[in-house]
Amino acid sequence: MGKASRAEAAVKAADGRRGFTLIELLVVIAIIAVLIALLLPAVQAAREAARRIQCTNNIKQLGLALHNYHDVHGRFAPGSITVTATPTRDYRQPFITSLLPYLEQGTLANSFNYDRSFQNPHNDTTRLTRVSVFDCPSDQQVLFTSDNGGNSDVKGSYGINWGQNTFGDQVLPGPFSINYGASLAELIDGTSNTYLMAEVLQLPHPPGQPQDYVDRRGRIWTDLSTSYHLSTRNGPNSQDPDLGVCGGQTDPLNAPCTRKVGQAATHYIASRSKHPGGVNVLLGDGSVRFVKDSIAIPTWRALSSKAGGEIISSDSL
Repeated sequence: MGKASRAEAAVKAADGRRGFTLIELLVVIAIIAVLIALLLPAVQAAREAARRIQCTNNIKQLGLALHNYHDVHGRFAPGSITVTATPTRDYRQPFITSLLPYLEQGTLANSFNYDRSFQNPHNDTTRLTRVSVFDCPSDQQVLFTSDNGGNSDVKGSYGINWGQNTFGDQVLPGPFSINYGASLAELIDGTSNTYLMAEVLQLPHPPGQPQDYVDRRGRIWTDLSTSYHLSTRNGPNSQDPDLGVCGGQTDPLNAPCTRKVGQAATHYIASRSKHPGGVNVLLGDGSVRFVKDSIAIPTWRALSSKAGGEIISSDSL
């Protein structure tokens, strides 16, 4: 075959090749989009599963710190410490200050002036240092700024069990209170039937609200009841609002709150998380359980009492 014949054959072969039509291209793009749409939720679910595992590990570390504190002092760390001020001492300490030495935070503990209250300017550096074990990866990291232009401090994702009702009326007492942390012997209901800590959301200042509409929930650097002390008055991730110092109806879907300034003894805060379907809870024996939002309120409240005499089945958690 001559060169001319071969060239003609090549042209004919090229003319015979079939390319993509516009419709076929659009179909391929649509199929890829559907596959991505199907895959994305699975990827997000896998990421959340990993975050929840890390969150579980964090609260386990807090439980280990609490038990190490118990080994040294014969009881758990107090919910907060309030000592009447003297000419040489003004002493108000949140829960976190007692745990720092047991969380491999010796340097941070040494930077804290334990002869001054947590909000004293001498303790600014310590309050603004984020302790990663207090941050659940599913939650956001929020910095609290006082509503009166005062001190700032980091928030956290885990709160302590303050009882069944309001700060001033625990009904059946929980394992923590002002100047009090229970001993294992005082958990008469059983260590596996009493919870010590659970998740709480770090909530930012509500957009568009005045500065005095701060949201104190998740504030671990305070000795007040309006921050990280949890009540079982409402269930996990309840749609019933918290009552306390918050920014009005902050995030009404995930963290509803009715604002109430003053009378801290009447405040109550529910356990909340960003995990679908429930919250991580640290029990007195150091184990961590994922408690579903659907848990019966009587069972949830029974978990918060240390000596209520209730009988709780593990199947109900």
